[in-house]
Formats: sequence, structure tokens, C-alpha cells
Amino acid sequence: MELSTPRPVTKGKMTEYKQDFVDVDFNRDGVMDAQEVRAHFKGGIALDELYSFFVDCDKDNSGTISLQEYVDYAAML
Repeated sequence: MELSTPRPVTKGKMTEYKQDFVDVDFNRDGVMDAQEVRAHFKGGIALDELYSFFVDCDKDNSGTISLQEYVDYAAML
């Protein structure tokens, strides 16, 4: 899958973003959901932080975050 980014990133950064995504997508369905994000952080993420993350990432308002949405978000950090 060819991914685009809102600003240029190195190949190493793109690899890091992809690995971060895979590390959170526990059920390997190709999207992150809120339960997976909370489980990844072992409950150490506040609900308001989780909500803000989803508002910032989930651009199609599907309730899940695709790899492309995550890469777009991460590239802007």
C-alpha cells in the first residue's frame, strides 16, 4: 500500500509509523479502535486524551483509525 503524508517524512519514520500502527492493531483487522488504543496504553491514557486522539485522527468519522489516517496524524507531530 502506497501511503502519502501531509509533509515529507524519511523512510525510517514511515517504517516507525507503520510499526506503531501494527503494535496497536491487536486483532489485525487493519484499523485501530478505541479498545485497542486503551489496551495498548494499559489504561494509562485518560478518556479525554483518547477522545482528542480520535478526533484528530479519524478524519472519515468511522470510529476507527486506518493506517493512512494514523500516518497523516503522526507525520504532523
